[in-house]
Amino acid sequence: MAGSREIVVVVSELLGTNFWKVARRRLPQNQHQKNYGYTDYENRTIVVHHRLQGVDLFRTLIHEAVHAACRDLNEDAVCRIEDSVTNACWPLLDEIHAAIKDESDDC
Repeated sequence: MAGSREIVVVVSELLGTNFWKVARRRLPQNQHQKNYGYTDYENRTIVVHHRLQGVDLFRTLIHEAVHAACRDLNEDAVCRIEDSVTNACWPLLDEIHAAIKDESDDC
């Protein structure tokens, strides 16, 4: 299965977030609310919690990338898109990453 770095590459390529930076930082957490990520519009940065891995990292990157691309969508719509993209792409992530890597090697 693809590692964290590969997941960031795949999401960036899939959603065209190459105009946005992705940063992994320690985000405050508590027992009542988890903070997995946010979109910093001013600095064009998608920030995700540094400990996220696997499907949680992928899901959070998709969620925040949808916010970045479609700022006016409400949270319910963003969550539905996140679910759809995750369900469609996560099982194929290794294949998608290999295809992206092959394309970049050809350049």
